[in-house]
Amino acid sequence: MAVNLGAGVLTSADGVSWVQRQSGVPGWSGFSGIAHGNGQFVAVGDNMLVLTSGDGVNWVERRSGGAFSLSGIVYGNGHFVAVGPGGRVLQSGSIITLALAPKAGTGLLKLSLEGPTALAYTIQTSTDLGSWQTLTNITGVQPTTVIFDALPVASDRLFCRAYSQ
Repeated sequence: MAVNLGAGVLTSADGVSWVQRQSGVPGWSGFSGIAHGNGQFVAVGDNMLVLTSGDGVNWVERRSGGAFSLSGIVYGNGHFVAVGPGGRVLQSGSIITLALAPKAGTGLLKLSLEGPTALAYTIQTSTDLGSWQTLTNITGVQPTTVIFDALPVASDRLFCRAYSQ
């Protein structure tokens, strides 16, 4: 959990004990809004900046694409939506999550995708993060779709990614 605190943020793993942290981004004058969705924190504020974080502690600077500050942000239906002065609204692209989990007692893995329905997805794999091979193409028909329910556990590292056209 992360809570806005000027140029910093309070984080908590349990909602009881809190730690004050700084964004770590030079020139960041403070958050005006923070939202969490699909495993990602997104903070907006002055200077046309958007910050993203997977853990609420380590932040990456992004540009909003507009020449104005943003005053608030929310997450819903697979998208982040930010608002600014003069009725300006920015919407993120769809958020896609690819998950790989062991199946209890089988020695096999389950690969599943969570994202907006009715989109065409390409699932790719790589052993070196440089060269990617297409594993499959699917069209999501449910918010979460199991792609493979019985992948063998590989002895080498295998990276997976998903994207939508």
